[in-house]
Amino acid sequence: MTPLTEKRYAGIAWTETGYRVEVLDSSGRRVTEPRDWGAARVTELIAWLREFDGGPVPAVVLDSTNGLLDGPMTAAGLEVYRADPGSFRPGRASAPSRPDSSRNGPWPHRANWPG
Repeated sequence: MTPLTEKRYAGIAWTETGYRVEVLDSSGRRVTEPRDWGAARVTELIAWLREFDGGPVPAVVLDSTNGLLDGPMTAAGLEVYRADPGSFRPGRASAPSRPDSSRNGPWPHRANWPG
């Protein structure tokens, strides 16, 4: 893959004031420096991801946001995965799970509800 077609992943985590985003390529190399986004800037965050540096839009992997991010991001057409192990029932994978684990499904789990 070339840098402009290589798969990218945006990891999003909670902070005290909003969210921290770090984008990695498929080899785990940082694509851009981590960025902090205030909780009121979700629309801007989504736009930044959708227009990401002329390359492919990164798939989003986030911890539990109770729909605050995953809902709007999925509605905006982003590829969204959840990485919060507490919300998964047996047979579903979470980001910390081993992808080849026999008790977990394919990794990462697509954030489409209900299910």
